[in-house]
Formats: sequence, C-alpha cells, structure tokens
Amino acid sequence: MWNLVGSYYYGTSWYASSMMTADQPWSGYYKVAPVIWATAHYTQFTEIGWKFTAIGSGSGQLKTGGYYVTLADPNSNNFTIVIEKIPRDHGLCVRPGLPPDELNVTGELVKFQIQKGYLNGPTKLSTWRSNFAKDKPILFQKINDTLVSDDGEFEIFVDWGDVVTLSTIQTAQKGMHPKPPVSKYEFPLPFESNIQETEPSKEAFGFADQFGIFEVHPKQDGSDELTMRQMVPEDPITWWKSQNSAPVTMLGNLEWQDIEIEVSVSIPAGTSGQYPGACVATRSDQLWNQGVSLCVALAGNWSLIRGGWKLNGRNIKTYATGSISSLTAGKYYKLKLVTVNEFL
Repeated sequence: MWNLVGSYYYGTSWYASSMMTADQPWSGYYKVAPVIWATAHYTQFTEIGWKFTAIGSGSGQLKTGGYYVTLADPNSNNFTIVIEKIPRDHGLCVRPGLPPDELNVTGELVKFQIQKGYLNGPTKLSTWRSNFAKDKPILFQKINDTLVSDDGEFEIFVDWGDVVTLSTIQTAQKGMHPKPPVSKYEFPLPFESNIQETEPSKEAFGFADQFGIFEVHPKQDGSDELTMRQMVPEDPITWWKSQNSAPVTMLGNLEWQDIEIEVSVSIPAGTSGQYPGACVATRSDQLWNQGVSLCVALAGNWSLIRGGWKLNGRNIKTYATGSISSLTAGKYYKLKLVTVNEFL
C-alpha cells in the first residue's frame, strides 16, 4: 500500500493502491479497501515500541508455505503472532519479491510452544481471521479464542489465503464507517478553482501533485497576486529510475477530448537554459507516459512531445520542435495547447 488515503485521479498509475480511496471531493465518495483489515491484524494488537522477534525465536516460515511473525512488548508479557498464507496471485507485489516456491501455499495445522520460563503465561489468545483469496473474502472476523495448555502449547489451522492474529491483547475491535455518498466519477464541469482565494502555502483545490509539490504563494514580482509555485527542485529518490519525471500537478479526467488549455508560466532564475522550465499537457498521466505536452526552456527552445519531459532525458516521441527569442527569468508568459479528438 502506498498511502493511507489515495486521492489522486482515476487513470494515474497505482490508482486505488491505498487503504482508502477518496478522489471525488465534489461528491464525497470514498472506498475502504480490504487491505485496511490486513493492517488491522497488526495495529489492533500492538503499540509503538513493540519489537519483532528473531527468526527461530517467534518468527519463521511455515511447512506448507507462508510465514509467521511475533511482536513482543519489551515492558510486559504481552505478545502478538500474525500468520500469513498468501497465495501466488496475491503475493506478486511483495517487496522484495519472494521465491516462486514460497508462494505455493496450502492449509496446515500450525503448532506453537511458548518458551519455558515465560512468566504468567496466557491461558487463551484472542484470535482474529481474514482471508483475502476466497471468492467471498473474510475481513477481520473474531473467531473463538485459542486455548493455551499448561505447558504453553497451542495450535490453530490456517487455510491458504488466511491472515490470522493470535494475541494476549483482548481489546481489538472491528471499526465501522457510514455508507459513502453515491459515486460521481465524471469530473464536474464547469469547474473553478480560485487560486487568489487559496490560503498561501496550501495546495489549490482540485489539483493533485505528482513528482513534486505545488503550493500557492505570492508572485515574486512584488504584487499581491497569488500563483502556484513548484516547491521542490531536487530529483526525488525512486525505486525505479525511469520514473524520474519532471514535477507535475494534475486536474481533471484522463479521458477528456477536445481540450484547450492556457496557462501563464514563469521560469525562475537559475533554471537550466536548455532544458524545459515549464510544460503544459493534456490527457497525460503522472509518469508522463501518455498524452501530449508543450514544453519551453529559458533559451527559447520549445518541443511538442508525447507524454512529458523525463529528468533523465528520455522522451517517448517528439512531434515538433522550434525556438523563439530567449525568455526572461521571472517574467510571465502564456502557454496554450489545443488537443483535438483522441490525439495522444
């Protein structure tokens, strides 16, 4: 999961890859993803400061596939065991990737033994189960407590696709949420986001920042007029270097056709004269892999390209290039782009 709440537009990469999705501020619709209950298997039974136990001392691999981990409270005898038997089709995005044979899981009876000398050993463990692989998922359900024998032994059957928590913590509960408003997918038109009424240092309403942060600030020409400014000039650290796209903030639906967009842009001093200092794009995603962009540099050279500018210099396709007189740093210029029909 990338975020607690994903609020970037439909059509962007990793859309709905969050515990919750709330991307329609005009309707108030939101969606609670099943993975939020996978997280509850940990968060409902631990506190900040708890420690994972070492492999072989409470954590390890199961005989017929799957893993278990134990988190222990260093200041008490409380502990929590989480068992996961995630099948292949649900484990392909595990980071780092697991060996293929470790994703071939089957159900099994799992037995545990609390180490001797453990003070005030529990007689029962609160037990909760989810299964995200079944046709009808089981989402964070309380099942019968697991009984612990006098010598510290206990066992539980764990099916393929199961996530099971056994814990000395008895206070877990499954939260509830109101029924979300009706989804209204289409971006509402006409739409207005008044930057001049936006509080400085805030994001303008309706915009979704990607690869960079855009905030509303006064223009640097001494006037009281507000503008959106790109705040982070540094190349971010990413897992995948080819993701290093130029900073972008997005508005609207990816599927829009027959679009005309006009913006006033200012390229600050210190920007490389040859590389684009500003771009305007339509039908683009946050990786700049599709759509069309018009980019201009301080030196006056411009380009019309598929997708958008990559910080590593890799462009997908160039439609046209040209040059105009050199631009003045800090001065505002208008960029206008018209996209007709399904042109990508």
